[in-house]
Amino acid sequence: MSCADRLLAEYYDAFSQRWIDPQPLEEALAEARQVLWLGSYYGLAKPAAHAAWVIADLSPTMLRIGLDRLDLCLAVEADIRRLPFSQCFDSIVAPGCVTAYLLTEHDIEAAATSLADALRRHPRARLMLDAYDCDNIFLKDYFQGDRWLRLDGRDWLRRASLERDPGQPGVFDVTLDFIAPGNIERHGPVHFRQRAFRPEELAAPFLNKGLELLHQVRDSTHGRFYLTFAPT
Repeated sequence: MSCADRLLAEYYDAFSQRWIDPQPLEEALAEARQVLWLGSYYGLAKPAAHAAWVIADLSPTMLRIGLDRLDLCLAVEADIRRLPFSQCFDSIVAPGCVTAYLLTEHDIEAAATSLADALRRHPRARLMLDAYDCDNIFLKDYFQGDRWLRLDGRDWLRRASLERDPGQPGVFDVTLDFIAPGNIERHGPVHFRQRAFRPEELAAPFLNKGLELLHQVRDSTHGRFYLTFAPT
């Protein structure tokens, strides 16, 4: 595994624990045993993870990191838009590192179908989505500017820049560099394209699949929102 991969995973963990409200997550997991955790943010998952969990990601590297950190979980290389599960899970968690890659309306629709199919049909089942809020994420330094972080046992300067796509509302391109003190070592640039949403536009396809929106929490301080659904 490359140093850049380790740094990126540590970066996601550091920022997720600093920027994500744990309460919606705790509520979604409170009565769950069979859990599907999508994407990374493994630092948030670790306190609750156990052998009945499944972690899924498109990246084999991130799955290896997840297995190292969460021990007993089963890892599956899978796409949120085409999950190989049918009514398997009491709780499904899709963090912002996953929802942000639903760039098109077709992607959101496919993910809604796939996630609704994977969720068990009982009153306590929960699906929680974490997403970037397009009304205020661009005002934060989440993907902009310089910030010193302790990553992989060392101090690194994370340098980030963001450019919005004028033709696609909410879509933006990010560039990250990780720079050691004195510029003695550098990893990057890492480029990726992501999307921020308004709560109602992300929620609509899931409501159309017959899910009920139980809670909507908007965290303008950190530029995120949380949607918690249950089957009807």
